[in-house]
Amino acid sequence: ELADEVESMGTSLATLVDRDGFGLGSTCLARLQNDALALLGEVAFEPAFDPGQFEMARAEVESEIGETEDHPFRRAILNMLPLIFPNHPYGRALRGTRESLAGLDVASVRDGYLSGLRTAGLVVCASGRVDVRGLRETVEGIAGRTPVGGHAAAAPDEGAGVPVGAPGPVLPEAVELDHDAPGQSHVALGLTGPTASSDDAVALRFVTRALSMMGGPLWVALRENPPHAYSVSASPLLLGSGGAVLLSVTARPGDESLAVDGLLDVLRTVRSDGLAAGELERAKSYVAGTMEIAMQRESTRAASYAMSELLGVGFERMEEMPRLVRRISNDDV
Repeated sequence: ELADEVESMGTSLATLVDRDGFGLGSTCLARLQNDALALLGEVAFEPAFDPGQFEMARAEVESEIGETEDHPFRRAILNMLPLIFPNHPYGRALRGTRESLAGLDVASVRDGYLSGLRTAGLVVCASGRVDVRGLRETVEGIAGRTPVGGHAAAAPDEGAGVPVGAPGPVLPEAVELDHDAPGQSHVALGLTGPTASSDDAVALRFVTRALSMMGGPLWVALRENPPHAYSVSASPLLLGSGGAVLLSVTARPGDESLAVDGLLDVLRTVRSDGLAAGELERAKSYVAGTMEIAMQRESTRAASYAMSELLGVGFERMEEMPRLVRRISNDDV
């Protein structure tokens, strides 16, 4: 019945589960916005938890866990997170483990899920040709069927390993290596970083993109020169209570040390000298432009707004991001 209703509206449902929240979304015709939102509310707040569907979902997640275990890059990052966030939920796998999945049943999931739902933590964002009054009325109808109180966000325990500021001046000497013989080795390096709401978050988004873009420092150092890596990447993990920077290289077996040395050399050079003047301007144009292009999609815009609100940044930050990137200097880098 749900599938029929969704398809009759010419739309689909999307879900997001992240370390700081979860949600559902839909792209629909403007005249169907309230119907689509009401449907999302029903799915979120009145789930059936049918036993047959539950077992199908369990099998699907178990398959996804197996896929991650078979994917060397994902496996390397999965092993990295507990080292960056020791003794903290951020270090756990979002899909869980085979053991935790096997311990679930319909009753425990229903009780745990429904007891954690509170409209105090509800964020609704819409983008496009939106009827704001109708949207508000639909949201109020959803909220009226749901408990209002919320759990205050608990401060992490002292020593829980949650990084709340920028990393210190000393670069790491120990790096986890994940070998995938024969053919490829995947090297992952992680550093603690700022939270999503910090002043450094915009600069970190920019720096990671600038480092790994085509012709960027990581590209030149590791792809155009030995070890002539198959791929390089750098990405920020900006969260509500902490953050990290994840860098990775895919290279031939035996070249892991070259990859590690190359990563650290690039980080040291950028830390001491910044980016070359022409490189800085080119990177700012590229990063700001890709952000503007991405925000042309209404679904991307709405999802970005919602996540920014959940993280306490405010949706306005997403509109300001290209302008803030174009103002970045080498001091920020």
